Amino acid sequence: MGWRTISRMRSTSPIDIHSKQARLAMNVRSLLKAIRTSMLKARGQSDYSTWGSLDHIKENWEARTEAMSALVLPETRILEIGAGHRMLEKHLPPGCHYTPSDISDRGEGTIICDLNSEPLPTFDNFEVAFLAGVLEYIHNVDRLVKHLAVYFPTVVTSYCVTDVASRSSRIKRRRHRWVNDYSQAELISLFARHGYRVDRQEWWREQVLFRFVLDSKV
Repeated sequence: MGWRTISRMRSTSPIDIHSKQARLAMNVRSLLKAIRTSMLKARGQSDYSTWGSLDHIKENWEARTEAMSALVLPETRILEIGAGHRMLEKHLPPGCHYTPSDISDRGEGTIICDLNSEPLPTFDNFEVAFLAGVLEYIHNVDRLVKHLAVYFPTVVTSYCVTDVASRSSRIKRRRHRWVNDYSQAELISLFARHGYRVDRQEWWREQVLFRFVLDSKV
C-alpha cells in the first residue's frame, strides 16, 4: 500500500464517515418511500399511515394556503378538502363560510371522506372546493374532477407540475408520496374536459396555484 493511499485513508475523518452514513440512510428512506408509494398507487389506496394523523402535516405549508386564499372570493361557501390543521380558516376573506374535510376527523363539522375510495360523497351547498397539496395524492384525478364538477362552480387548487425540472422525475415524485404526474397543460386540459376553465393561475415556488371556474356557472 503506497503512501498516497495511506494519506487518503487517514484524511477521512469521523465526521466525514458520519455524514456519508447519514446521506446513505436518507437515500434508503427515500427509496423505501418511493417503493411504498408505488405499491399504494398499484392498489389505488390512500396513505392512511401518513395522513391519518397530523404528524406529517408541516406548519410551513401555511404560506401556500395563505397565497391560495387570495383566489377565494368574499362571502362564499368553501369546503377545504384535505383540511389538516385547518390553516385556511383564518386566512379567508370576509363573510366566507368554512367547512373542513379530510380522511380523518379535523374537528367540529369535519366531513370525513377518502377521495381514493368508492363511492365519492355528495357535497351539497358549497360554492368553492379548496385543495392545497391534495391532487398529487389522488390516483384517479379525472374521476375526482368529474365529481367536483357536479357540486362546485369553482375549484381552487395547487399542483406541483412536471414542467419543473426538479419535479419531473417519477422516482422523485414517488419519494414525495405523489401518485400522479401532470404537466401544467395536461392538468388544465383535464379540468377542461369537465367544463372548467382557468380563471386565474400563478406560480408559487415550484407549484402552480389555479382557480378553475365552470363555464356553465359564470
